[in-house]
Amino acid sequence: VDSDEEPPEKPKGVVVPVWSMLTLGVVGSVIGSGPTSTTSVPPPSIIPQAGGPAILPNLPVVPSIPCVEDAACGFVMGAIDPVLPPQTRALINVPGTCQNWSREWLRTGKDIMEFQVDRIRQRFTMALIYCEFNGDNWLEGELWVSDLHECDWYTMIGVDPCGRDEQYQILRNYGQQMRGTLPPEISMMSSLWEITFSDNLLTGTIPTTFAKLSELDTFSLSFNLFKGQVPPFVWEFEDMIYLDLAYNFFTGSIPQTVDLTEPNLQTLLLENNDMDGQIPDSFGNLDWKRLHLDGNQLTGTIPPNLNAERTQEVMLHNNKLTGKFPTNSFANEHAGRRSKLEQVTLQGNQLTNSPDEMEEMCRLFDPANGVLKTLETDIACSCCTKP
Repeated sequence: VDSDEEPPEKPKGVVVPVWSMLTLGVVGSVIGSGPTSTTSVPPPSIIPQAGGPAILPNLPVVPSIPCVEDAACGFVMGAIDPVLPPQTRALINVPGTCQNWSREWLRTGKDIMEFQVDRIRQRFTMALIYCEFNGDNWLEGELWVSDLHECDWYTMIGVDPCGRDEQYQILRNYGQQMRGTLPPEISMMSSLWEITFSDNLLTGTIPTTFAKLSELDTFSLSFNLFKGQVPPFVWEFEDMIYLDLAYNFFTGSIPQTVDLTEPNLQTLLLENNDMDGQIPDSFGNLDWKRLHLDGNQLTGTIPPNLNAERTQEVMLHNNKLTGKFPTNSFANEHAGRRSKLEQVTLQGNQLTNSPDEMEEMCRLFDPANGVLKTLETDIACSCCTKP
């Protein structure tokens, strides 16, 4: 058995639907074909329009008495109030908010008084996600906010999203045309180790409450409309393996200490944002599989030891990188074993390698040495291509 094979019961990454590729093509046409263009600009047709109050889903059952007179409502509030984020707690009693809607839906539910505290918190949060993300207009959402156990609401994930204790571990809803901002209340589901909301129309920033999700090892928000600086805590999840923030409007720089705070990081996808700063020298200490930093504003030189034994993709094109690409490290560092490197992209930088230096990479096209299929660069060599 290949030691590099990942366990099937804990899938990583994102299955990207076909329509996202069509969107990407439109995005590319908007950005233009210039070699130094680095900002992902979605076309106007996919940018959510502001204005007007949110349209809440219809309540299947409208409560007949006020919350203060309802034992079920008091039971629900006793479970969720201690863990409600401070910034949204006041909204629970405000009609027209998703917090209020979710509580009202939950307190009229079947057998709610028999639920455990953790189950009530989880069901409340899942209903809130449906409301905040405009669930009535999802491509697949027929089972959500139904009498079914919330672990059975998913129809597209392919694996059980909950563990043996019926607590959510995988929150994966991609390509659903979800709109809205990330609810801070997601942090109430403390057992999550994956959040994947890629290929939607989500906006805003990453809530600070997400720092409480200490078990998170897969986090994907790619192909959305998020903006602002990547919060420092995003670089501090000890178990993080797969981090994908590509194709948004994120800013900021990558901390120099990521190898210490996220020592298990293997896939980092940051392409087509507005990230700046340098590629940390400490990246050479991580066991990379895929490293996509292209389409940003990164400066400085490329660390010499980016190529780990399992590295498959290194995409650095369309930045402001200088100096030399470490061809010797990539072509010869792991002598005596077959390289797994498949793709390297370097064009659109200010690299100073000579053609002879870049030629070293061509040995990895030989099946005896590696499986390299693509080497895109502005520097001429026998195996180099220009996009």
